[in-house]
Amino acid sequence: METADLKDFFIKNLNQFSENETLNDMYWREINWFYNHKNLHYHTLQHISDMLIELLNVKVFIKDWNAVVFALFYHDCVYNTANFDNEEQSAKIAFQRLSEINVPQEILSKVNELILATKYHRKNQDQDINYFIDADLSILGQSTAKYSVYSENIRKEYEQFPTEIYNPNRKNVLQKFIIQDQIYKTDHFNYLYEQQARENLDFEINQL
Repeated sequence: METADLKDFFIKNLNQFSENETLNDMYWREINWFYNHKNLHYHTLQHISDMLIELLNVKVFIKDWNAVVFALFYHDCVYNTANFDNEEQSAKIAFQRLSEINVPQEILSKVNELILATKYHRKNQDQDINYFIDADLSILGQSTAKYSVYSENIRKEYEQFPTEIYNPNRKNVLQKFIIQDQIYKTDHFNYLYEQQARENLDFEINQL
């Protein structure tokens, strides 16, 4: 999806709650700024685009689509590799912005839950959350070539850390996925990506 398409999609979701075109455009310019930071290589608008495509494929199963869309665009708006509270900070910004345009409290609460769920990617009783975190992890189950580009881009985002620090920490993160009974929490994503994700993770772990 091109940036212009993402903008249109975001603005259309905003338009359901705000008729202020100037404010809506400002919100988009802020989103665009967040994901075009010079230190980002994977957590960019391309990641948002890839997730959106995955979520559109399961839209029929999602109950609160507006919340999912807002969470999608805000879930990585704060991404600092030196911090451990990126999800919390991203959720805070989402709450502040969406509160300004009078998004209902139930949607605000759902957006908060969706964003925070991307911190640990644990199975949830709410299937919307499971579809959301599965879409966030869909990159793990892509082709070997695409996964390699992903892992290289993640390394670039952590380039300030030397190999002796990065490798064991990255390995630890990947192994947490490997030891799970299911990486993907929904049947849809499990069927599409589980096997390839495990092969990709094993490959990277062996390279570290």
